Amino acid sequence: MTATKSAFASHLKSGLLKHYQGQMPSLNFIARDFTLRAPDLPPVSSETVRHWLRGQSMPHISRMQVLIDWLGIELVDFSLQRNNDCCNKGLIKNCPNDRLALCDMIERLNHQESQAMKAVLQMLAAHHDAPNL
Repeated sequence: MTATKSAFASHLKSGLLKHYQGQMPSLNFIARDFTLRAPDLPPVSSETVRHWLRGQSMPHISRMQVLIDWLGIELVDFSLQRNNDCCNKGLIKNCPNDRLALCDMIERLNHQESQAMKAVLQMLAAHHDAPNL
């Protein structure tokens, strides 16, 4: 377990305890509450919540934003450590879900795929910036 994941788990536990007035609910209860607050995202399982709370994994940026909004805790530092610059922009309030989903997809690419995606985006940007002839 990395120090970042461990620190994230600690902050998440603190946020949940504060939100639920000092009592930690069951993993199923947390998963249900999270899923109700994120209707545009796939449901979260109790196993996923368990991994977050044990510091075994961290949520993707779109789920991180839900935690920030829901629990009112500062998790931005953890997302900055975990995600690239594209995804960090997803932390802006009211960022469209399609942009967050795109960042999640880009984040999963290997180096070679990421270079190909960069080339495609550069071509699209150049086409967009070119004057209409």
